[in-house]
Amino acid sequence: MHINDYLDTIYKWKNCPMANYVCPVSKYTKLETNTPRGLAFIFSLIVDNLKKIDKVVVERAYQCNLCRACEAISRDDSSIPEFILAARRDITEMNMAPESVISLKDDICENNKLCDMDWVKNVASKVKSASNTIVVFNYESENSKKIFLIIKKLLAKKNIDCTEINIGKYPAPAAMLDELGYYDLSNIVLNNLAHMVQNIKFNRMVFITPYDLELLLKSKIIDGKLFKVTHLFEFLEEFIENNKKNPEKKNEEIIYIDSEGNRISSKFYEIPRKLLTDVAGLDIKEMIWNKKESISCGGLTLQHLYPDIFNGILNLIFEELKEYDSKKLITPCPHCIDNLAASTDLKDNYKIMDLWEAIFQ
Repeated sequence: MHINDYLDTIYKWKNCPMANYVCPVSKYTKLETNTPRGLAFIFSLIVDNLKKIDKVVVERAYQCNLCRACEAISRDDSSIPEFILAARRDITEMNMAPESVISLKDDICENNKLCDMDWVKNVASKVKSASNTIVVFNYESENSKKIFLIIKKLLAKKNIDCTEINIGKYPAPAAMLDELGYYDLSNIVLNNLAHMVQNIKFNRMVFITPYDLELLLKSKIIDGKLFKVTHLFEFLEEFIENNKKNPEKKNEEIIYIDSEGNRISSKFYEIPRKLLTDVAGLDIKEMIWNKKESISCGGLTLQHLYPDIFNGILNLIFEELKEYDSKKLITPCPHCIDNLAASTDLKDNYKIMDLWEAIFQ
């Protein structure tokens, strides 16, 4: 079993409550079996042959949001999310995946073009590209389309060519398939993505959501520095620095919500805050739980598998926001905007914006 590769993590955490307080799922469900410690304890029984994987174990494994807040505050390099991913691989290989997981897997493969190597090769050979082109990886979301149009307009003013590659329905097919336990399918998508990176000429390749790029860099299939692939917020910093002209300062209070793209990397926290305060002159109102301890926006797959828990996490965010005066929420990831806007309370009561929109509005 794949979870046997994580025995050290499981035994370290099975009696340790240190990360329980940051888990958004357990905050909502109030179940010990949804906490990092509870999950480790359940799987310690399985690896010790005291319990078999059953429907309850499967349910708890897929209810984990994989937001990695527990990993970010770990006392060492042990990772609860990694053993949960391994457990999901075991579950799919044992043909015990819930129908909702199978349906989502099939829908990702059917509706995301990166799963199709013929499409990938065709795009790589035909997409308008050159050494000075900015290539933006996007997906079918009104929010992400809006951000792309802002970027394209700003680049056009500087006579910089910009082209879009729309990958389909979901923002990060490789990361989503990996989360569901379909490791081999995820690797197919990553290799297809690497083929595009290696066969398109560009100045920068910008990922509008962080998940697949982080997974690609972690896999070491490509060297990010060699191919100049970058996150949306990193490209924003580069664009402002290169043009040496700051937008008008606003002196306005906003509420900032962190992305969970990579909780270990400080750039995910430092760069967006620097841009909002030093460039746009905005006054940031921090959430109680922020940076490495920030509450998840709901992640990639939870809303499709357990919408009640997904909505419960969004309600936790809404309840905290009631304490603040500002009605503007800013986040560095368009997919976070999608998730936050899925809550009627949040959508109706707050203006939810990406960094590009907030700075250049």
